[in-house]
Amino acid sequence: MRVLFDTNILVYAYNTHSTFYEKARALYEMEDNICIAQQNLLELYSVITDKRRIEYPVIHEDALKVLKVYSVTDNFTVISPNSQTIGLLLLLLKQKKVNNAEIFDTYLVATMITNNVNTVYTADEKVFKKFSEINVINPFM
Repeated sequence: MRVLFDTNILVYAYNTHSTFYEKARALYEMEDNICIAQQNLLELYSVITDKRRIEYPVIHEDALKVLKVYSVTDNFTVISPNSQTIGLLLLLLKQKKVNNAEIFDTYLVATMITNNVNTVYTADEKVFKKFSEINVINPFM
């Protein structure tokens, strides 16, 4: 089983000030076949450099180092959208009646499905629960 870590898991595992830090770090040890999407790397950069979204943001250079670690480590497989992803996205948008910013999580779901990833670990289950095609696990509950 391949598991995708949503961006919030990555942020909690990076942010030592988070109340979820220890649990998020422990997930790295518990799971095999961990995936992250290119989209997760973009979102991670956005969060950890934004003082409105994290208590202790990092500077550009440090954020680049974090992205590099995630993108070259053997602990994660980085998945990418492929030629089938946009077609599936359009289908999911129509079927699930996705609104506004939910498109981003829907795109992540489409990327997961077209890369044979069937489970997401996330602290934000709301949008993901719309999709019976994947398993949604909140490891902090």
